[in-house]
Amino acid sequence: SACLCALDYLLPSLYAHDAEKYKAAVLSLPEGVRYDLNIGVSFSSLSDGALGAISSEVNDAVISIFDSDGQGSYSRFSYLVADYLVGGDEVAS
Repeated sequence: SACLCALDYLLPSLYAHDAEKYKAAVLSLPEGVRYDLNIGVSFSSLSDGALGAISSEVNDAVISIFDSDGQGSYSRFSYLVADYLVGGDEVAS
């Protein structure tokens, strides 16, 4: 579950960096993993309404207790890892 969640965060950033490497990575995944990722996308679409917005605000508030960037820290994590995986030079050593 944790690996699937991490992959779910990383794939969009990988796509933003290099669409061809994204496609290759997704195609190399076992069929069951691709299926589970699609289920996650379907489930996420259920939170597009008011309840999802409230849930997002509460999550941001809780995260902000530990990280002043709140939910922004999620996207930064995936961006940095994707950059590292595609051999980018934007990550300081």
